[in-house]
Amino acid sequence: MIDLMLSEAIKTSAIEGENLDRESVRSSLLSLMTSDTLPDNTDQKAGGGAMLLVDVRKKWQTGQVLPISGSR
Repeated sequence: MIDLMLSEAIKTSAIEGENLDRESVRSSLLSLMTSDTLPDNTDQKAGGGAMLLVDVRKKWQTGQVLPISGSR
């Protein structure tokens, strides 16, 4: 699961023109998934990407994900 989320974070950031450090994103993902907090030394961009993916995963599991614009 972590590897899939890591890959998605890296790909998504690349689409946006950002290059994230894989290990920083991995560390942030693991920390968020185990304790809901980011390490104190987290790169802000890596932490933001990780937070987005963890939030989507949690909301998907609870059915709180909004439909994509234009879909029914």
